[in-house]
Formats: sequence, structure tokens, C-alpha cells
Amino acid sequence: MLIADITNEVLDHIKFLMNIKGWTTYKLAEEADVQQSIIYNMFRRKTLPRIDTLEKICKGLGITLCDFFVFTTDENNCGPLTVEERRLIEIRRCLKEERSQRLNTFAEGMLESQKLDDKI
Repeated sequence: MLIADITNEVLDHIKFLMNIKGWTTYKLAEEADVQQSIIYNMFRRKTLPRIDTLEKICKGLGITLCDFFVFTTDENNCGPLTVEERRLIEIRRCLKEERSQRLNTFAEGMLESQKLDDKI
């Protein structure tokens, strides 16, 4: 993977998290305690943020740096989470408790339904 690909993936992921929260670059800078010009230039120039800046961004977003680069180590050994899987996790984290529980119930029902379908 090229550095440009990594940079785009990181910036796209930050934008996605900002969109979920409805944040502007100003709001992200405020919450991350980073100068707005740093955030603005990072997106405009498509530059990879320094690790200390990314840590502040993650803290502002309410996640850890590890959460930002989510990998799974489950028994299925599925490797890194896909973009779609990360989006589901991020969306769930942004939901209020009641809606989060409804999503869990729905997902568990889908899994049970799939298990029944697989037996047929």
C-alpha cells in the first residue's frame, strides 16, 4: 500500500467520524485541542497527520488511537475489519443507549435467521 493510499484512508476515516457527529473542521479542532489551521491544511493538502495530532483528534472524537485502527482477533481470524464493519461499529457508538440496544437485538435476530437458513 502506498503512503498516498494510507493518507487518503486516514483522512477519509476522520471525515467519516466527523460526519457521523455532524462536526466541521472547526468543531474537530476545538474538541481535539488542535489549531484549526492544522486540521484545515491536513485535508486541503492531503497530508498524513503527525501521530500526536492523530492522538488528539481521536481523543476529541472520543475514541482511542487503537480504536481508529480497529483490527479483530476473533476466533474466525478474519483479519482487519472492512470499512463497512468499522462504519457499523462507529455508528453504534454514536447511538443513544436505547437505539444501541435495538440495533444489537436486530443484528442478533439477523444472525439467528441466517443460522436457520444455513440448516435448510
